[in-house]
Amino acid sequence: MRPGMAEVPEGAELTADGELVFPAVVVRNIYILPGVPEIFRQKFDALKERFRDAPFHLCCVYVSMGEGTLADHLNALLVGHPDLLLGSYPEFSNPEYKVKVTLESKDRGYLDDAVTDLLARLPQDAVVRVDPRIADLVPRFVQNARRDAAQARAALEARDLDRVRSIGHTLRGSASSYGFDTLARLGALLEHAARNEDVDSARRVAMRLVDYLARVETRFD
Repeated sequence: MRPGMAEVPEGAELTADGELVFPAVVVRNIYILPGVPEIFRQKFDALKERFRDAPFHLCCVYVSMGEGTLADHLNALLVGHPDLLLGSYPEFSNPEYKVKVTLESKDRGYLDDAVTDLLARLPQDAVVRVDPRIADLVPRFVQNARRDAAQARAALEARDLDRVRSIGHTLRGSASSYGFDTLARLGALLEHAARNEDVDSARRVAMRLVDYLARVETRFD
């Protein structure tokens, strides 16, 4: 190796595996790679595991309301999900929707919970579509709904009607977006009973929720 080619910046790291003739040079987070395509590929193959990380999961929600109206819903969403990566992209020429909302997280469960929360906050007729297919999110939604139904019964036993009302409100808002209209109606009934402090009616609705969700099966063709 010629002396001139051996000069590297002070503090640089030299990385190599057994197959490379000369090492790659790394300065902090900068990787210096050669311009010759074949050598570039060899060096990248030797380094690529350094860049491997947990993947981000992405969900896109297309809505028919303007970004100004949508902003309050998104700000409230971030209060409950501060680690969520959230984007809002207005569309001016597509008649199908007005804003594309992107939700990202490395934690799939965290993302699914945030999507469910957003769908519960939005008016039912504001959601145009959800990508990936809503079917991909349904199993977790059903799992969360079963948990919420159990929590509603526990809250009723503790006479925590504010909690019961909140659970009913969430189910009413989100269930229709996933295609569960019956569940949405039960959520509305639960919310109404709790708001009116009608404990007996709320108990009956909570039992119907548990029974309904016990019989739900998710199958897609």
